[in-house]
Amino acid sequence: MIQTIIHSVRQHGLENHVVFLEDYSMAVARAMVKGSDIWLNTPRRPHEASGTSGMKAGLNGCLHVSVLDGWWDEGYNNENGFTIGQGEDYPNPADQDTMEAGTLYELLEQVIIPTFYDRPKNHTPYDWVARMKASIQSVAGNFSTMRMVRDYSKQFYLPAMERFRTLANNHGEHARTLRDWKHKTLSEWSNVKVQNVHLENTNEAFIGKRIEVFATIQLGNLSPNDIIVEAYYGTLDSHGNISNPQTVTLTKKSEAHGLFYYQGSYECSTGGVQGCTVRVLPSNPMIADKADLGICAWGGNS
Repeated sequence: MIQTIIHSVRQHGLENHVVFLEDYSMAVARAMVKGSDIWLNTPRRPHEASGTSGMKAGLNGCLHVSVLDGWWDEGYNNENGFTIGQGEDYPNPADQDTMEAGTLYELLEQVIIPTFYDRPKNHTPYDWVARMKASIQSVAGNFSTMRMVRDYSKQFYLPAMERFRTLANNHGEHARTLRDWKHKTLSEWSNVKVQNVHLENTNEAFIGKRIEVFATIQLGNLSPNDIIVEAYYGTLDSHGNISNPQTVTLTKKSEAHGLFYYQGSYECSTGGVQGCTVRVLPSNPMIADKADLGICAWGGNS
């Protein structure tokens, strides 16, 4: 990676404008996150683990510039920094590097540098300062240890304690019932099938239009009380996969000859090519999450 960076620096004639900081430490980082204007981060999607240095820089008003990966995929809001591309995926890493390098230099030349030096009066870059304020505002509350501990407590620790109390009542009666249900569900899951998925109102679809979803489900020896049926929909990416998926629960309308018929609808909320399928997940009020058993039955794409 270092050799690639050095080659790029030499190729663009930047030898006298780039400094490598050796022995990067907490002391160096403390000075950098407080005194930098731009925090440039160029991981190769999807290998960014998190990006806590960028969070600290953003908290200090340093504008983050990165591909949409790690924390920046969640933290970027169009106003608090800059993004290299729009989260595109490339099958060839060399092509990815070439495209993102070109995008970065264009971003620097056309957007970042003009914005930084646009100082109409009082020598103040007002648009840049607005982005600094947006960075501090968006990062401070959302990317902090306090928020992390609060979320873990509310979403995981406290519910887990309450769930333990419920399962332990009456000498573990609920726990034994849950154990038996899990064994039955896992043993019968191979018989759960989404036999058919049908959509209506898909012609001339537009933002705000409701799409009707119909599904035929086979459950084997399970009952509708053991499962939840969801429409899984969203915009299709370049690989034909549903990106940023949303779900809506379908309702059982009828049953006949061992088949169950479900129906529901969702609102088309974005433009572009859309996709929708149906999935079946186990459902029980005593499991921690609908993905708890690690099983799912999928229908075909529509």
